[in-house]
Parts: sequence; structure tokens; C-alpha cells
Amino acid sequence: MAVRVRGMLFRDEDDAHDYFAQRRLDDEAEARAEDAARMDAFYQGMHDGRQGRGPNMNPHDHESPLHAIWERGRMAGLGETLNYFKRKIA
Repeated sequence: MAVRVRGMLFRDEDDAHDYFAQRRLDDEAEARAEDAARMDAFYQGMHDGRQGRGPNMNPHDHESPLHAIWERGRMAGLGETLNYFKRKIA
């Protein structure tokens, strides 16, 4: 017997459950991929900051949210480098 859930027609309740369970898994996988891209941008920026590279080396488009995340990572890496040399000098 056909079942209607959220305006969609399914063969039975099991099909409806399977559909929404797979949809949740797909959404979670997409969120993890976005998080991985953000982390990658931050750590790449951190590496570039440790190397002393400037903001003109940012590989992301200026309108992209990853642009700002890379810049935060670059500043964190630059800060680590400056603190390292402050301890060496003192």
C-alpha cells in the first residue's frame, strides 16, 4: 500500500524510512566535506604564514569564505613564527 510522507509517495513505510535515512547520511557527508575544506584552507594558510608568505599568496577567490579562513591561518602561523623568534632572542 502506498504511503505519503511529507508530500512524497512511497511504496511503504520502509521505503520512506530508507529514503530519509540515506538523505541524512548524504547531508552529513556533505557537511564533513565542507569542514575538511575549511580545515585544509586554515592549515595551508598557517603553513604559508610560517614561511613568511604575504596575503597576495592566498589561492582562494576574494569573495570565497575560504579566503578569510586562509588569512586567519596565515596570521596564526605568522604569530607562531614571531613568538618562536622572540623566545630565541630573549
